[in-house]
Amino acid sequence: MNDRFLRDPAWLRAMTLAERAAARRAASIVRSDAAIDAGLAGQRVQRWRSQRPFMDQALFNQRLASDDLTEDEFFSLLGEPVEAVQARCAAAPDWLADLARAFGAEWAPAFPTVAIPEDLNQPELAGFLEIIAPLINQGRERVREGVRTLSVAHVELPFDPDTVEIILFAELPGRLLSMVSRTLALELNVARLQGLLDGETPAQRFQSFVERLRQRETALAMLQEYPVLARQLTLCIEQWVAGSLEFLQRLCADWDDIRAMFCPASEPGTLTRVSSASDRHRGGRTVLLLTFRSGFQLVYKPKSLSVDVHFQELLGWLNERGRHPAFRCLTILDRGQYGWMEFVAARSCTSVEEIRRFYERQGGYLALLYVLAATDFHFENVIAAGDQPLLIDLEALFHPHFGAFDSRRNDQLIAAAVDDSVLSIGLLPQRSWAAGESEGIDISGLGAAGGQLSPFAAPRWQAAGTDEARLTRERMELPQGRHRPTLNGAEVDVLDYAQSLVDGFTTMYRLLAHLRDELLSDSGPLARFAGDDVRVLVRPTQSYGLLLGESFHPDLLRDALDRDRFFDRLWVRVAYQPALAHVIPAEHADLLRGDIPLFTTRPGSLDIWSSTGDQIAGLCDESGMSRARRRIQQLSDDDCERQLWLIRASLATLAVNGGARRRLCRGVCRVACSC
Repeated sequence: MNDRFLRDPAWLRAMTLAERAAARRAASIVRSDAAIDAGLAGQRVQRWRSQRPFMDQALFNQRLASDDLTEDEFFSLLGEPVEAVQARCAAAPDWLADLARAFGAEWAPAFPTVAIPEDLNQPELAGFLEIIAPLINQGRERVREGVRTLSVAHVELPFDPDTVEIILFAELPGRLLSMVSRTLALELNVARLQGLLDGETPAQRFQSFVERLRQRETALAMLQEYPVLARQLTLCIEQWVAGSLEFLQRLCADWDDIRAMFCPASEPGTLTRVSSASDRHRGGRTVLLLTFRSGFQLVYKPKSLSVDVHFQELLGWLNERGRHPAFRCLTILDRGQYGWMEFVAARSCTSVEEIRRFYERQGGYLALLYVLAATDFHFENVIAAGDQPLLIDLEALFHPHFGAFDSRRNDQLIAAAVDDSVLSIGLLPQRSWAAGESEGIDISGLGAAGGQLSPFAAPRWQAAGTDEARLTRERMELPQGRHRPTLNGAEVDVLDYAQSLVDGFTTMYRLLAHLRDELLSDSGPLARFAGDDVRVLVRPTQSYGLLLGESFHPDLLRDALDRDRFFDRLWVRVAYQPALAHVIPAEHADLLRGDIPLFTTRPGSLDIWSSTGDQIAGLCDESGMSRARRRIQQLSDDDCERQLWLIRASLATLAVNGGARRRLCRGVCRVACSC
């Protein structure tokens, strides 16, 4: 192999603005001595300043200050040659060293073909992965080495060492394809127009392109054209290796306790399947659903589960004191930085009475989550298991109030009122993203019917597996969730059970009011949550996901400065929510790692912490615990009626025709109406 590919300064175009500025400061350089391309710098500055909200000089200055830059330094960094960037780097970045090791190994003239899982989404595009076959195979070998080490250290393994790497690898190709496919589709079309592809049919010419990707010189030249993509792909594989080995080590260490706690009467057998079940945070880590040979299933969460444990204890405490249908408590093994949770399977009800109890419990949860200042209980966080609605993600309990609102603006007054009501929980039906051609969607824990169309046009491949492959966009049908109860497999109408929901809410609300003093005491169940980590949702997760997905457009992958500018869309809302300016550096860093940004706090704190543990002081104006204690102190007949009115109004959004609306009013409305 010709080493000039990996010594070429063009690879350093993958360095971000912050990294280039830090390298310059480390070298004690105020302004680069290298010739500045003033035309290029001016063009880049103009593009940066022309996007919202940087027409506002104050906000642009604030953005520069977040990277500790002056306007002159910013201009210089945007116009300096990449050779100057390389000159300041004492050693190659870790990702580039990994790339060099992978492509510098003794391979045949063409790479070994990547083994693709049978159930891969868009398998017709799998050939695109041939461009990084050396990286993929290097990562897989590192996992196999780690498995061999674990095999020596542990007498009994919960997995087959000969197959576990294949099981863990199953989801990686899909992640890599989502990153690389748009860029390679562009290069495929370029090669077609240049007449570089052999074959009589579009499918044959696609295979010709894949064969080109398997040639080392071609692959490296293409990756060098898109060094930001090369860096992201290398990082993704590195995160997969580290996360896989971390998970396996924890599984081995806890195996005896897992069997004793979750399946004491039977042998679970070896691990047969691992699937992701959440967004990725903290270096690509995700919740994993595990399946074993016996059929036993388990949930692994790479975060503290202390808040989940204390919530189950609170449910048990309420079960002992109330006359409501008892809540089912889940089995949880918390290990501090990670933990294991009982898997909950969706199950149909067999009688109308079971459906009624289901909705009574949902009403009870509404009251409980209301006083705990909870949020984010959308349909993916609820499982309908017979007559038990089970909450499977409790990280957004005790949600603090983030960012002050302007009392002179009606929209912010309305938002503040919603935020301090049952509507903020996420369980009640509400339509979001209704604009233009979209009627919006309901993703609530009580609503979210299957068959809804996504509010945004989602990417979809046409002519995949041919040299005419292209990405189109169309609204997609959302999948059916597991959160709605069924009666012998048939769907039921929540409006038919609205009274059960109202009764459950009222019963639990009155119980909580009756137990007010015990709940608020220093030795009460609320105090147990004081040291738990809970999540702070500073923006909708969907916004982060959209931003991250669109950042893999090929136009943003040739130079990291372009991707930085794209991520600066995070600044748009700072004009309305100034507190967001304090979290943007952490958001940006998480997105660069391929993660959905994550912030946490503790129930009694006004500070928040980034995914890497950096503390951002005093960002909240009311802590989650303060909000919960205030709500418990304010429990009253008037507040109960106000929340019940909101519940009924929210349910009315499910009434899609006049007959249904009249049925709702006759059944549960106690407010005056003219239906």
